[in-house]
Amino acid sequence: MNLLNQTAATDIQSVHEDALANSTVAHLMATLSTPAPSLSLGTAANPSAGQQILIIDGRVPDQATLINAAKEGVKVIVLDTEHDGVQQIADALKDVHNASSISIISHGDDGVLLLGNSPLHNGNVANYTEQLKAISASLQTGGEIRLYGCDIGKDSVGQDFIQSIAQVTGATVEASTDATGTASRGATGTWKYRLAPCIRIVLWIPASLATTIIYW
Repeated sequence: MNLLNQTAATDIQSVHEDALANSTVAHLMATLSTPAPSLSLGTAANPSAGQQILIIDGRVPDQATLINAAKEGVKVIVLDTEHDGVQQIADALKDVHNASSISIISHGDDGVLLLGNSPLHNGNVANYTEQLKAISASLQTGGEIRLYGCDIGKDSVGQDFIQSIAQVTGATVEASTDATGTASRGATGTWKYRLAPCIRIVLWIPASLATTIIYW
């Protein structure tokens, strides 16, 4: 494990020892040293009113399938696995101010989202306050941040993480409570945890991606 992964794993452990007890976070951190798929991708046209943003971490498999599932006009951003993912998102959205939703597809686990070369979790959300506020500035009133990744909002650890992001961004934040992917690969594709200024439990299936999103 390289120094980046050691530092990140130590940071997570200091905040969420229970999340590390079953080694799932450590397993996810190992994916940071896995070579990313090679695929050259562009972005959609400039945003218009109600623009939808689709962000895909560079290590997510079958990226072309996900992009093809996106509706015409969706702005697609693929994160470079060699650089900080949160900063990349903030930079890519700096000129966007009317997005209706930002959907982020990445590897994840309870209370952990892997973006680029680093994880985002409760232990470092405060370090990304500036970037997260910049990302939320791209949303129109009522805009949502949707986190596609297995188990991100699974239990109290994940829900605390989602609440932290919602508090910093002021946005409605949605995240999966179970395996995210196609039914044929053992995942439901349903979302059950939703957090806005008030916490609500819902069952939500994204129409454009429910049958095509890949289980990872």
